Amino acid sequence: MTNPKMAATLKAIAEQGADYLYQGALGKHIVDTVNARLEKDQAKLSLTDFASYSVKTRDIVKSSYRGNDIVSFGYPASGGVLVSQSLDMLEKYDIASMPITTAEPWRLMVEAMRLAKADRIAYAGDPSFVDTPVEALLDEDYIDDRFDMIPDEGAGDSKSIKPGLPEVATPAAHEGFESKIRDTFLLSIARVMPLL
Repeated sequence: MTNPKMAATLKAIAEQGADYLYQGALGKHIVDTVNARLEKDQAKLSLTDFASYSVKTRDIVKSSYRGNDIVSFGYPASGGVLVSQSLDMLEKYDIASMPITTAEPWRLMVEAMRLAKADRIAYAGDPSFVDTPVEALLDEDYIDDRFDMIPDEGAGDSKSIKPGLPEVATPAAHEGFESKIRDTFLLSIARVMPLL
């Protein structure tokens, strides 16, 4: 799979520098595209928003699955923790030996992700504003406790699944669902090396 437009955009940023995104043609294109999709009364994006932006380096989330290193973005992007939790639970099953034409490997993946999603909803947040319990969520004993909640057969009930760290205040419960300071947005760019 290729994405020539993304490749051209990243090449232009590399060649022209940050100003191409923050104050140049790409920034203007993003502002125009976003604003064209907003209703009249909605706040608009501006090049000033880009110019006042500051890059923050975040911790990565690293885990392993059957001898493979899994590296992903940490919070505020929440997918890395969710994927790591899910794979840590699934590692206890020999999914590779299960026929993909049966429901079982898919059921197990759904159940692991259902549990990880409950944690994601409760604990994901921007570490600039809230504490995010990444180490606790990826702790081996914690993963074992979550794994024990996967039903032996059938589907779990999403409505009854609760986040699993009761001693940790969730950002949503602690801060409220809406930021009182300002909203954040995340743009992640990674250099990916081809597998040899």
